[in-house]
Amino acid sequence: MKNRNIIIAGGDGFCGWPLALRLSKKNYNVIIIDNFKRRKIDKELKTNSITPIKSLKKRIFYWEKISGKKIRFYKLDVSKDIETLKKIIKRYSPKAIYMFAEYKSAPYSMLSLKHSNLNFSNNLISNNNLLSLIKDFSPKTHYIHLGTMGVYGYDLSKKKIPEGYFKAILINKENQKQQMEILHPANPGSIYHLTKSQDELIFQFYQKTYGLKITDLHQGIVWGCNTYETNLHPYLINRFDYDHIYGTFLNRMISQLVIKHPFTLHGKGKQKRAFININDAVKSYELVLNQNSFKKVNIFNEVGQIMTLTEIISFLNNIRENKVNNIKNPRIENEENYLEVSNKKLINKGLKITKVTRKNILELISIAEKYKKNINYKKILTNHSWKAK
Repeated sequence: MKNRNIIIAGGDGFCGWPLALRLSKKNYNVIIIDNFKRRKIDKELKTNSITPIKSLKKRIFYWEKISGKKIRFYKLDVSKDIETLKKIIKRYSPKAIYMFAEYKSAPYSMLSLKHSNLNFSNNLISNNNLLSLIKDFSPKTHYIHLGTMGVYGYDLSKKKIPEGYFKAILINKENQKQQMEILHPANPGSIYHLTKSQDELIFQFYQKTYGLKITDLHQGIVWGCNTYETNLHPYLINRFDYDHIYGTFLNRMISQLVIKHPFTLHGKGKQKRAFININDAVKSYELVLNQNSFKKVNIFNEVGQIMTLTEIISFLNNIRENKVNNIKNPRIENEENYLEVSNKKLINKGLKITKVTRKNILELISIAEKYKKNINYKKILTNHSWKAK
């Protein structure tokens, strides 16, 4: 019988939840692992998703009621609960494990030493735990990791960013040359991105040493809210974050638009960023599931559009005019940057890009308008700077 077991670590989150529903709909036996760390961060930061998120138990109950399909759930911490994790992997011997259980916010990682250490201890140890247990108890499992475009940095070179690897000529001091394929040089801009860059080396080690099947998705900034599945019932609705720590840029600007808060642009807003719609993100996770070649770690650039922040603001202002507040940039980055990205591998697998259009933006505005009473005006901005004091 064909293996249909799929484990999603972090399956209660912004990307993990719609993926769980999509794969369940496709008749996979979905097992969610989560410790609700993201929900606890809401309480820590005194913020929230503007869309009302029900408990995972209630979400799963209504999905089964609507679809007739069961999703299993185990509450555990992937970085700590090794024995329970081992039992789950041994029991299900899954076709794939999706690793979405890392801390996901660059600003959050830069808040303090405590927060940076949380990123290091959770992100690196969690990956090592899962890969080591796969090696020992389920070596045919495909490990799919949700990475970030931020491992490349935004201004390392003036060339198109390849999908993970460069063909390089290395030259030592004796002028001896060696041609080989290397990972794109890491150029992280935050502690969060630093852990994702270190993840890359962990994956290279486990693939080279044990021949594990590993895919790393270098994802752009996700915008949007719902997918077909999360739209089926109000209790299935996806997250919509608006705050300066966890809100992704386009969603954050739409939240500001509906409450008439001036758009908050870092500096002049000329920074280029890679964006992808939530529907395209979920489709990408689905497209990489069934792969045949694992001679090396498979790396995909999960990118839809490259836009500057000012281009997005101009687009929104053409729909509904709003003031712009050019705030001092808390990040350490150039005011303008070069960014061109190869995304051919997912396109060749059939990904059709959802672009920022008036229709798509109006749909998001409609969601934000419906729930705008849940936006805390005081949480739109934080005053935290990444620069050394």
